[in-house]
Amino acid sequence: MPLTDVNHRAKLVCISPRALICSMKFSLRFLLLLIAVASLLCASAVGLLRLKNRIEESVLNSYRLTSTGHLFLEYKDINGRWPENWENIEAFVASNGSQVGDAEYIGEIREHVTIDFSIDLYSIDTSRPWSDSEPPLRLVWAKTGQTYGATSSPNEVIYEKLQDDAQKKRTKE
Repeated sequence: MPLTDVNHRAKLVCISPRALICSMKFSLRFLLLLIAVASLLCASAVGLLRLKNRIEESVLNSYRLTSTGHLFLEYKDINGRWPENWENIEAFVASNGSQVGDAEYIGEIREHVTIDFSIDLYSIDTSRPWSDSEPPLRLVWAKTGQTYGATSSPNEVIYEKLQDDAQKKRTKE
């Protein structure tokens, strides 16, 4: 048929999109491929969402850890001793306030951060320099296992304060 045939063009124009779709016959292979692609896209979206949430939680934990280190120092500076438990910290914040945050933020820190209050900070050997590969003190860490804060390790900050206190004590003697 020549392309100029009027009847042929009329037939093409008269075919509606709905009729065209209805007349398509999808093979089983094509449908399975379509399902596989859709599943892959969904799995990728879920994976990216989980990654985003893990990154956000990691960043928040970094700040919580840094805040915990500063809270320990603030407590020690005002009270002259280290906190012995979470209740000491909460009472301190309730009565004195804190540069770190309010009672609600301290509750959030407590929910996400572990502190080993069984460590006797007064008997720590402070003669060794700080080492990230073999830290001489592991007092504070996130419940996810993360130990490094947004700006520094809270353990390192506390250890440096212990070293300063030991140096001052030696100087007095």
